[in-house]
Amino acid sequence: MPRIALHSDQAPAAIGPYSQAVRAGQTVYFSGQIPLDPASGELVAGDIAAQTHRIFKNLAAVADHRLVCCSRRTATPVPRNRAPTLPVSGCPRGGTSS
Repeated sequence: MPRIALHSDQAPAAIGPYSQAVRAGQTVYFSGQIPLDPASGELVAGDIAAQTHRIFKNLAAVADHRLVCCSRRTATPVPRNRAPTLPVSGCPRGGTSS
């Protein structure tokens, strides 16, 4: 099955040797995201709601760029009282995982 790297200028460029997303058949795999403003390349200021909003805007820009079907998107709920965390050794651009 061919894999196609997806890219949108409306979302932050991938940091390092990554793609913003990869399409394999009918499935799109998005790269991990931190709340970067695509215009400035800087982290978005604000609380978890503002940062989550920016992340989903970036994901939507990549998805919409290649006309990923909106009706077949899968969402993962984010708890309102706590941000999801993953153990990492460090995040790009000074981002945090907690």
